[in-house]
Amino acid sequence: MLLMQKSLRLISVLVGSLTAPLFIFASLSLLGMAMSMPPTITRDAFCELGLCFRSEQSEAWNSLVFTVSSGCFISVVLFWLLVAYPEQKKRLRLKAHFERSFESFKLACIENFLCVADGGFSAEKPRKLLPVQEFKRYFKEEVVPGKTRWDEVANKMTDYYLQVTISRIELFRGEISFLLREIDLSETDEFVVFRNVSDALFMQRNADLDYESINSFLGLFWQLFAGWNFVEGYQEVGLVERVIDQV
Repeated sequence: MLLMQKSLRLISVLVGSLTAPLFIFASLSLLGMAMSMPPTITRDAFCELGLCFRSEQSEAWNSLVFTVSSGCFISVVLFWLLVAYPEQKKRLRLKAHFERSFESFKLACIENFLCVADGGFSAEKPRKLLPVQEFKRYFKEEVVPGKTRWDEVANKMTDYYLQVTISRIELFRGEISFLLREIDLSETDEFVVFRNVSDALFMQRNADLDYESINSFLGLFWQLFAGWNFVEGYQEVGLVERVIDQV
């Protein structure tokens, strides 16, 4: 069973690394080889369809096309094995690392928020709140009439937990920078989103316990952890998770 899972994962990586241009170029090369190879059942079939050279120099033309097509196909295979496939493996490895980093960032911040709002938490509670729906449901609960648990986070936030959360922000921004440096996402929607998230987090580096500052600080986390945005409202999947899936 494990061997089958590894085989399927390998096939998935191999197929994922075969881009459309590579596939088209390889297919055209194979077609050229099939049409121009020495007389065989395959070549005879193409000739019956009128897809072969019919002239006094047909063998010379066939030889030339076969040589060029073979060279092109071998070049595609070598490029795929030496460049495309390793790059795809690297991309998937970095994507998995970033997913774990973001999960670690979320868990650490949720633990801080639970400590502030509830005074503590059970071992399994932070992980249960990773999905945006669960985070939103829990922190929107009213703990007293007219006051939600998220209000409690804002009202009871201490300088210690604020600074710890800011430190987590800096660590996560480092992971974003590492991802953008190692994977070429330039001129893509993913690059724009990651840069915007990094910039928004950077703007909170000097947050303090002032009413306006702490509400701006927590508002950013509500967008990231509860799936909220000003254009579409609440989403089923968080912004960062959604963009990671597209990398």
